[in-house]
Amino acid sequence: MFSGNHFYVICFNLKKITVEIIDNRSGDRVDTMYDGIPETMQENFGLYIAQQSPKKSMLLSNAPVQRLQMKWRTSNKNVDSGVFAMHHMETYMGYGLRNWECKFAAEVGIEQKRQLERARQIYATKIVYSGINFLKGQMTTEIKFVNQN
Repeated sequence: MFSGNHFYVICFNLKKITVEIIDNRSGDRVDTMYDGIPETMQENFGLYIAQQSPKKSMLLSNAPVQRLQMKWRTSNKNVDSGVFAMHHMETYMGYGLRNWECKFAAEVGIEQKRQLERARQIYATKIVYSGINFLKGQMTTEIKFVNQN
């Protein structure tokens, strides 16, 4: 999801029938932070699922929206929210916090900053060198030019 210059993830877990918000921002007021977006997504996803499984759709529509309480939440890092969201989508498998191997450190200290810089490098590299990047050749040439100078 992208809202208000911030990325976050909404996970619809159809095995455990949960709706989970995965967001790096600190704060506890789900109603004001998300302005009803998760509930709207839950309703619309439920309508889609109803075509395949009316029972799961009914269960999903009654599931509470929960925000995961991660230890690596940040004060105000909208600029890094995309990196957090990509990493969360890559590492969260729907088994709850106890079994999640996210590996981000808490915001205090310098460790999280280093982790974010490294993650940004990894994701940028994956995007540039992706087979579906139709500018891959041009970007690769520019990267080689910059590295030579």
